[in-house]
Amino acid sequence: MRPTVVPKTDRRPRVAIVCLAGVAGLIAVSAGFVAGWQPSQRAPIVGSGGVSHQRQPAGTIAAPARHAVSFGAPRVVDRVEVTVGSTVRVGDVIATLKPTDDTELRGLEQAVADAERSLHAAQETPPTLVVPGQEQVVLSAQQAVARAAKSLADATRALEQANHALDDEYRRLIATELRCEQEVRGAEAGLEDRIAALVALQADPSADPQATLDAEAAVSDARNALAEARASLQAARQASNERLDEGEVIAAREALAAAEVAHADRCDEFENARAKLVVARTTDALTLATRSRNIAQADEVRAVLRARLDQLESTRKIDAIRADHAGRIAELTISAGATISTAKPVAIIEGRR
Repeated sequence: MRPTVVPKTDRRPRVAIVCLAGVAGLIAVSAGFVAGWQPSQRAPIVGSGGVSHQRQPAGTIAAPARHAVSFGAPRVVDRVEVTVGSTVRVGDVIATLKPTDDTELRGLEQAVADAERSLHAAQETPPTLVVPGQEQVVLSAQQAVARAAKSLADATRALEQANHALDDEYRRLIATELRCEQEVRGAEAGLEDRIAALVALQADPSADPQATLDAEAAVSDARNALAEARASLQAARQASNERLDEGEVIAAREALAAAEVAHADRCDEFENARAKLVVARTTDALTLATRSRNIAQADEVRAVLRARLDQLESTRKIDAIRADHAGRIAELTISAGATISTAKPVAIIEGRR
């Protein structure tokens, strides 16, 4: 701004006018800034005759707004109508697009149909689980343990009965021997009595001869009875000394040993079946988790393909990408013949907020 030269006679009024104009200019400049920013350079206010004073306006310079221009389908660019730095208005063409290839559309439709079939198959195919079968194995093993336990109990009772029978036989033999001993002692006492009676008759001169003959016969009978009692005692003692038939006891013991082994085997089988059931439950949990994951993945693939198909169908009639904000092209990520990436903007437009 060039200094204004005025005559000396009219200096004061013009200085006032120039100063008022400078103040108005400062107010206008300050209105263009956002409060809170202090510019680093001081703006000189030029009046008549040179720089009269300096003012530092308060405010913040607003950064240009950045608007991303995106396109929702992987279309092929035909021509790019702008370059970095170009100024655009709302509706200006940034790039033209090549017509959609129906082959791609049909391919996406087929891919969506295949993905839906895969999802349906994953949902409808029942998982192969091993827990039900292993639970049946555990149940069968548990029943086998119960049967083995019953057999063990039966074998235990059979051995007890055989031992009782053997003990009863021993007691019977001992009782027979004791009885035979008593009979021997009774026969000996009876023989002594008969002999004493015979001696008394023989010593009596007045004794009846027939009575003497009867006494002699009684002594003979007593001797025979004693001989028979002693023979019975000898037989009883021999029977007691001989080993009894323990066949039933031995057989019962063998049966009990076999039952114990069988019961232990069934218990081991039951524990093994239970351990396998724990593994089966873990396996089935993994199977179900894998199935759920496969269904989720199939559904995700279907959703992605469906979204791509929807995007393609919704944008197939669009022939150009247009600016939706006015400003300057700050970035440009497309080129002629390239396929648009839906993961990043086509362009960045800078403009005032």
